[in-house]
Amino acid sequence: GLEASAIEPAGAVPDAALTARLDGPAAAVDGDRGRRLLAALSPLAGDASGVQVEARLLRQGCAPNPPARLGFPPAAQRLDLMAPPPLHHCDVVYVRIDNRAASARDVSPLYVDAEGGVVGLALSPDDDVRLEAGQSRYIALRLVTRDAQGRPLARGVERLALVIAPAGERRLDLRGLAGPALMRGADAAPPLDRQGLAAQVFAWRVED
Repeated sequence: GLEASAIEPAGAVPDAALTARLDGPAAAVDGDRGRRLLAALSPLAGDASGVQVEARLLRQGCAPNPPARLGFPPAAQRLDLMAPPPLHHCDVVYVRIDNRAASARDVSPLYVDAEGGVVGLALSPDDDVRLEAGQSRYIALRLVTRDAQGRPLARGVERLALVIAPAGERRLDLRGLAGPALMRGADAAPPLDRQGLAAQVFAWRVED
């Protein structure tokens, strides 16, 4: 799971088409929402090639970690997102998202935890999904396997998903997909592939 400080405050508006795929009779169960999110992202056929991701891993116990707005901490080690090692309680993963495309992109980061819950993630130094060409944003994720009272939390495979869209007149902030649905019914939802959406999904295993 994640420490709450990484989570984006409510307010982002879900995309109608993706929301329609996430909601159904069983969607009140967090685990269903996570599975539905991953299933909805898998067929997206937009261009994600201009968005590049680099990660670092900081292991310094449960002491407060440097904020993401400062970039990668000097003590953090390179983390291969294609073959990450098992992660443990209080590990902090720093992620830098770079827009190397020739035009702006909207990048919405979402996290699916081991129980299938979905949360939207805060971006730094500006909590803005719009990345102009050449811009970067950072995320800092502190992983936890126990709550504040020491009770165990679910462990297993967790995923970071980046939903990427070409910039339009209005920002497309999809982090609201982590919250209750604002719209239901697929009939009113345009096909996702017509919106040029793309997704990058990175997985790692969280152990105690």
